[in-house]
Amino acid sequence: MNLVAKLLPPANVIVDVSVSSKRRLFERIGLLFETNHGVASSVVFESMFARARLGSTGLVHGVALTHGRIKGLNDALGALLLLSAAVPFGSPDGTPVHLA
Repeated sequence: MNLVAKLLPPANVIVDVSVSSKRRLFERIGLLFETNHGVASSVVFESMFARARLGSTGLVHGVALTHGRIKGLNDALGALLLLSAAVPFGSPDGTPVHLA
């Protein structure tokens, strides 16, 4: 199995995700990791929210690389979400995020 397939399994790629805010996006990602990997959604949410308090993880052109560290998680996991409508994120260029 190649590294990308290990980090980003097909079940972690979701299109047409409907969320109304950055907070709801973090909650949705938490639910995804709880369902697919058994990591508590609240732990995922808190990890991403804590990282976001340090500074925006929004890049430019509507892309965010939201992330966090979870104590006890030995392997990196990834997800890719395409939002049905962009949400404000505090990106450097001010563009709302549609891809996270």
